[in-house]
Amino acid sequence: MITRSRIASYPGMWLDVFGGVAAPSSPDATGRFAAALSAQLDGVPVATVVNGRTGLRLILEALDLPAGGEVILGACTHESVPAAVLHAGLRPVVVDVLPGDLNVDPARVAEAIGPRSVAILATHALGRACDLGALADLAGRHGLLLLEDCAHAFGVRCDGHRVGTRSRAAFFSFAGTKPFHALGGGAVASPDPELVRDVAARAGRGPGPKRRELLGRGGSLALLQLISRHRPLAGLSGLAMRGLDRLQLDPLGPYRRVVRRGLGQETSPATSMASLQAQVGERLLAVHERNSALRRDHHARLVRAIGGRVELLGSAAHSRSIPLALTILHDDAAGLQRRLLAAGLDSSRELIYDLGEGRCPVATQGIRRCLHLPVYPELQGRGIEMVAAILERTLAPPGA
Repeated sequence: MITRSRIASYPGMWLDVFGGVAAPSSPDATGRFAAALSAQLDGVPVATVVNGRTGLRLILEALDLPAGGEVILGACTHESVPAAVLHAGLRPVVVDVLPGDLNVDPARVAEAIGPRSVAILATHALGRACDLGALADLAGRHGLLLLEDCAHAFGVRCDGHRVGTRSRAAFFSFAGTKPFHALGGGAVASPDPELVRDVAARAGRGPGPKRRELLGRGGSLALLQLISRHRPLAGLSGLAMRGLDRLQLDPLGPYRRVVRRGLGQETSPATSMASLQAQVGERLLAVHERNSALRRDHHARLVRAIGGRVELLGSAAHSRSIPLALTILHDDAAGLQRRLLAAGLDSSRELIYDLGEGRCPVATQGIRRCLHLPVYPELQGRGIEMVAAILERTLAPPGA
């Protein structure tokens, strides 16, 4: 089976992870990682934090916005984003998205601006940049802050500039299943050095992740890596998933009950990044540009293989994307997912979510129709050819 994702790694990473869990924390490691991130973000100052959602909360707290102020954001995001807004004493206002790329629709943002509005939060969904020009214009005309959610978008460019470098502040997520990870770490970037220092100080006043949390996260990621890289295990995993699907059970049930729990940190009080996270992140950052180029190449190869036989999620002209996946829009996405699984290709429907609660029809329809196919770097060569062949067979008209 071709798995839906592959955990980014480097030679010897798991020795570093399990050997480093018990090592004492060092500010030197997090400082080096922050400097390396800043260098990749055109020199914009960076502070490391324990995860992306904490980064957003600390940004909002450092900005000292009025209690109950409204933060406008797109419906296609993760539930942790509005949760962080609420945690900071503010109110999330969710608006609809554009059908072409599922990023927030500037026209819907304009409609939502009111007397209590304090900020616009631009989420760059699935490695595609929002229309930051239009959002910045709205923010400037109405005296609002423009913030960025770059959880899916490290290295993505908008109008020639890297996302996260030209707004008031941005946060990044380096969760373990992202293309570039730091065992669940995160970062905050801003052209304002004082704001970054404030966020860093707030993060530093809290603890880092506990050793058992790092050990659990490392163990879960190592298990996912083993299953996705080891062909016999991948084959057994595929058989198990197909069997559960035939029984009308959740094919990912075992993953959700066992592995995913080890990746979570919703109840953790941690705010600061651990040295181990920074060390892993710095090593993987060094190959991110190369891996991003492979993702673009694989995406283009699969688009050619599909040949217009199915609708695809696009990318606006202002965005130099780094695709998180090849996203198909299909009226029977669940049925297509089952057919691909039967053919040996795993796929996902859970990279982004609809938080519009029925009030955002474009988001609701888009998420219902989304199916995300793998484009990770390790597919190069034989792997990407196999994915293309499965897609060509599965999407061929009946009798073709």
